[in-house]
Amino acid sequence: MSVVGDVRTALQDFLAPELRELKARMDAIEKQMDKLEEKVESGFGRLDAKIERLDSKIDNRMDRVENLLNLNQRMAEVEAHLRKHQSQ
Repeated sequence: MSVVGDVRTALQDFLAPELRELKARMDAIEKQMDKLEEKVESGFGRLDAKIERLDSKIDNRMDRVENLLNLNQRMAEVEAHLRKHQSQ
């Protein structure tokens, strides 16, 4: 066997198992990353749903406040009208 062949064989004998081990480790890391990504996506989904519920509650409360303000304004107008007619 030539020197080049011997070096090639030695490198393959050393590197091939190392490369297989590195590939297996990278595959395991990829699986973990996929699981973490799923958890993060699920968490964002729950967070989005919670924000939507809170946004809806805020909108409802704002509508109630607006209705109360309108009612207060109408009551003030009625009171002013009554005072005007009482003083006559």
